[in-house]
Amino acid sequence: MKSRLVILDANVIIKAFEKNFWKSLVSQYDISINSIVLRNEVYFYTDENGQQVNIDLTVEITSGKIKEITATADEIESLIKKVNPSFLNRIDDGEQEALALLLTGRFDEYKYCTGDTRAIKALASLELGIFGVSLEELLSAIGQKDKLPDLSYSKEAFERKKVEGFQERELFLRK
Repeated sequence: MKSRLVILDANVIIKAFEKNFWKSLVSQYDISINSIVLRNEVYFYTDENGQQVNIDLTVEITSGKIKEITATADEIESLIKKVNPSFLNRIDDGEQEALALLLTGRFDEYKYCTGDTRAIKALASLELGIFGVSLEELLSAIGQKDKLPDLSYSKEAFERKKVEGFQERELFLRK
């Protein structure tokens, strides 16, 4: 993977804390997190003892180790106009914001990393698939592929979900 600029989804951040590779990601990538994910979706992870541990990214934000990015209402509205409403309703708000930001063209140097099936399908249906990256690819690039939480975060699963999203887009356009 050439780019070190990455937008992370909530599920990836939580897994990074659970599986103890958050610090590696922060040290190896220029990480951005959209506002909705940062403020409304990343609260805690469950440690190996089954205990909930709070996630506080304030220090990383204020120190500049990670960057907060925000979509405007107009950018969200632009996304809403381009996606099948029944499909969009199944995508979390944080993922919608990330997709809206990618649609602006301001983040075309970034890769978006999520493990969420609907978000990956939406990437493909919006013809943004080239901006997606699997967690496996991120971890492999920094020599930590062994930290992959499960196969749903693999490159193969990511690519399969993109194909499904493209197929759904084609069906929607035919209607």
